Amino acid sequence: MAFRAEEAAASNFENAYRYLVPQGSNQEMRSKVRAKLKEIVEECGPVVDGYPAWHPFLLERDKAIWAPMTPNNTPSFKYLDHTVYFRNGILTCPYGHGVDEFIAGIKRLKHTDAHFSIEKIDDVVLYNDNAVPLLIKCHWLISEDMEEDGTIPAKAAIGLMLESEVPNWRHAVYCENWEDMRGQLMGYPHGARSSLFVNQQTGQKMKNFWNQLIKTGILGEER
Repeated sequence: MAFRAEEAAASNFENAYRYLVPQGSNQEMRSKVRAKLKEIVEECGPVVDGYPAWHPFLLERDKAIWAPMTPNNTPSFKYLDHTVYFRNGILTCPYGHGVDEFIAGIKRLKHTDAHFSIEKIDDVVLYNDNAVPLLIKCHWLISEDMEEDGTIPAKAAIGLMLESEVPNWRHAVYCENWEDMRGQLMGYPHGARSSLFVNQQTGQKMKNFWNQLIKTGILGEER
């Protein structure tokens, strides 16, 4: 079945909406949550399940092992709690403990191709009355504009993919085929050669690069 980006984005939006609505909310409160979520999607892109290994949000991951889908177990993101992930944003709703330390840690993060911002959301209750909603944004610092559909351009996606994966030549024993690597390289959810991060054209180029790369044997031999 072909990957349908719009359907995946719409389904993820509704799941996130239901998750963020505080228990016992009236219709007015529910409407405010939906409006805020739409506002965030407009700025940060669609709700996603997980990031490609090369996304700036995963900059602190252990590069010697399979990349996690989300950064919640990495040092600067350890306070993530009750969280919704977007293409270029993270909405998290922790309770008060550690919030100031969390904000300071995000502000210290450095990445060559992006900078990060974090802000409190105080105009709507999200998840729980006692939660402190925080929106973390990834602001790309690349020379190319995003694609018209909002996805990441091929030059950046392929360049970051190669930077992320080629260093594994030092310890790779067996290479991984495209089918097994699609989530790592394109994010989640994904199809055969596209996702909510990269469109069909970019995904096809990434696939071509990956297939040529593993043919060289640099990332190990075939299983």
